[in-house]
Amino acid sequence: MTTLQNVTEEKLGPCLIALQAEVAAADVATAMQSAAQRIARQTRIPGFRKGKAPYAVVLRTIGKEALRQEAVEEIADDVLIKLLDERSINAYARPVLEVVSQEPMTLKYTVATRPVIDPGAYRSLRLEPKPAEQIGDTQVDRALAQVQRAHATIATVERAAEIGDIVNMDVKIMSGEAMLIDRKATDVALVEGEEDLTPGFSRAMIGVAKGDSRTINLLVAESDTESGLAGQTLNITAVVHEVKSMTLPALDDELAKTDGRFETLDELRADLKKNLQDNADHVAKETFDDEVLKAAVAGAKVEYPDVMLNEEVNHQIEHFKEDVAQQGFVFDQWLRMNNMSLDTFRSSIRPGSESRLRNTLFLYDIAEREGLKVQADDINVEVESMAARYPEDLRGYVRDAYKDKNSQVALGLTLLQRWTMEKLVAIAKGEVVMLPGDADAARPSDVVVAS
Repeated sequence: MTTLQNVTEEKLGPCLIALQAEVAAADVATAMQSAAQRIARQTRIPGFRKGKAPYAVVLRTIGKEALRQEAVEEIADDVLIKLLDERSINAYARPVLEVVSQEPMTLKYTVATRPVIDPGAYRSLRLEPKPAEQIGDTQVDRALAQVQRAHATIATVERAAEIGDIVNMDVKIMSGEAMLIDRKATDVALVEGEEDLTPGFSRAMIGVAKGDSRTINLLVAESDTESGLAGQTLNITAVVHEVKSMTLPALDDELAKTDGRFETLDELRADLKKNLQDNADHVAKETFDDEVLKAAVAGAKVEYPDVMLNEEVNHQIEHFKEDVAQQGFVFDQWLRMNNMSLDTFRSSIRPGSESRLRNTLFLYDIAEREGLKVQADDINVEVESMAARYPEDLRGYVRDAYKDKNSQVALGLTLLQRWTMEKLVAIAKGEVVMLPGDADAARPSDVVVAS
């Protein structure tokens, strides 16, 4: 067993420590002997067959300093294992080794350790969900108008564009140096209040005709909270190729029948209202879930090594590259279009990646504390549930997609996060189910016991 002397431990930052130790001279000598034997086996030394050169000859051939450096490779892993074991340290990634000195041999390891989570008093969290938006006639009428447009008759016209028309154009929209939209020969519906591209775009295009070019600066109102462009000045350049009129079908039972599921307009309206209400309920639930998670994480202490965050950023970049490729762009081209370097892009997504990482680590910690576990049967049930949403002839493809181990693990982690969020939401609503250990003094006294 390697003997270590003058061992020190220094905290460098969150989940990052430095371990330094001096290796006993006898162990260094043994490591040098082992290194010399390895070199003799791997290197042809004049006058000796491979593996037969004596220690003194190897030492004279490569020099003492080089042999001691080779000895570091022989002994470094053993030193690291001993340091980690003696201090019960769980390394997250391969530590970085630095040879502080050769004589005495002093090794320093920079170690990223596994995340540390103190969840705080999440069991005492209480929040009141806000009621979902109630869908009325205005929203249903707007949805019906979309159905009308989907079944409209389109015809090319030789006149200036009006609200309700479709304009085929090349369009570029920039905010400062950032390119928001760059499309060629694309159809844009001019629908005031429901702009296809940006707030105010449809009204700005009134009056354009075939062959026209129009360049304008459009200020997005500060009150526009939905577009993410509030207060920005957009530079819009449009080249018009064609203007097309839309003749809308009547709002009657015949329109409803085009769907194939309804006989009357009232049935279509009722279905649209149900779908809109279901979506509003879903949005309200997701909004409350986000509020609960944000409040719970705010009361926790979540530490992780920086290397873990870098991995998350790299993961998000790879996903973004795939999304950009689906739009027909190469990632480097997208960066140039948006006047960004890779470093600038990394910096822009780092806060979101950090929030996502903190949330994920927190949820996994809560899952462990609450005894939530995903079994193989749970994954099978979830796969069947997903398959059931597809027609019978497509369900086999869904099942096949989750046959390999990696897909099953990914789905299991998704399930675990979902169940943990359900547990947190139940806690926030005061609907907590008591789990083993909840009666301990360390637990809050206001836990609700399920009947």
